[in-house]
Amino acid sequence: MKSNLIISVFVVLAILVATMFVNENRNLKELGYPEDEIRLLNDSGYVDDIIENGISYDSLINLQSQTYYNEEYLEQYCSLLNRVYTEDSLEIMTTGIKAYVDKYGVCDTLAFTKDERVVDSIEDALKPIIAVSRKVFSPTWENEGINFLRPYIKAESYFDGNITSDIEIEGYIDTSKEGSYLVTLIANDSRGYKKGLDFEIIVRKLDTRELDNPE
Repeated sequence: MKSNLIISVFVVLAILVATMFVNENRNLKELGYPEDEIRLLNDSGYVDDIIENGISYDSLINLQSQTYYNEEYLEQYCSLLNRVYTEDSLEIMTTGIKAYVDKYGVCDTLAFTKDERVVDSIEDALKPIIAVSRKVFSPTWENEGINFLRPYIKAESYFDGNITSDIEIEGYIDTSKEGSYLVTLIANDSRGYKKGLDFEIIVRKLDTRELDNPE
């Protein structure tokens, strides 16, 4: 009697699983997925995300063609597409998620945030990255002015690559006089993303150790 009950439970479960599988395949076909792609998706574990968010086969193909597409983030793409981003902004979405991960190290929360807050977070992450390799210098014989900093600054855009030559430098530095000087760097890329960085430059006599390893 007990064995018959166990067998009956397994039969019911098998029927339920088979029914779910058939329904998933039917939903994927309605979204335009061919048979071979359906088989791949069934192995990938992303079927539920695709069906739940109504991601068509054409949308997936367009996603996969983006420069920064990463299947690891397919859950996030599916969650945001059609809810926060549209077909016309796939590049911004995929590039933005990469930038977000680069900045924060994770993107799990993006799958659960489906309002304008996620746009603000991604837009902020998409701003150019500015780096300053040195901030302390020994005095020079003559004042070399603010542009003496250019060999020590760098800016990268997710869309344009290296944009160091376009960095604007604001402030005043007299490299011939010891002191502390406030400097602002501004980087703009071709998509209108802008990043500013304020920092302090120090001009003073350096000892031997500092000359060998300048900050």
